[in-house]
Amino acid sequence: YSLINIINSYSYFFTVKMTKICGILDFNNKDMGNIIKDMTLVMKHEKWHDIKVYSKNNIIFGSVSIDKEKKILWNKEKTKCLIFSGILYGVDLNQILHNYEKIDFIRNLNGIFAFAVMDFIKNRVTLINDRHGFRPLFYYNDNQKLVFASEIKSVIKDKNIKREIDWKAWGDFIY
Repeated sequence: YSLINIINSYSYFFTVKMTKICGILDFNNKDMGNIIKDMTLVMKHEKWHDIKVYSKNNIIFGSVSIDKEKKILWNKEKTKCLIFSGILYGVDLNQILHNYEKIDFIRNLNGIFAFAVMDFIKNRVTLINDRHGFRPLFYYNDNQKLVFASEIKSVIKDKNIKREIDWKAWGDFIY
């Protein structure tokens, strides 16, 4: 094997074999049910993948998983929810749900992960991925709507998102 083959195999494993996450925070409360259904279906690569969708207030989110493992976690009051994709070492998901606002806690997370924490009291979604970006997390934000997903093709399932190049972002990425 060459280094390229090893990287491609590693990338394939973490792209296809792990839980995918997606969600929408929409202050205009447009019909998000059909959009999230399309978002999850486009990330479902095998017929035996398990799809879960939840909604509360103006937030809707979903996951596509290869197993029944618990990747969605609620606090006792059902006011906050964590949707998780990846692998963490030495940390329980409950710890993330209760400490995600502490920057030192997040900096010390070890693993390959992407997650979203939904706060239904504050109407806020916090997105976090590992420091190397092994677990991709794509998003669109226009201050009225936040759309996020593990795969870019899932984000653009929302037909209201403009499909145009942000040249400033492109320049920042290249340089």
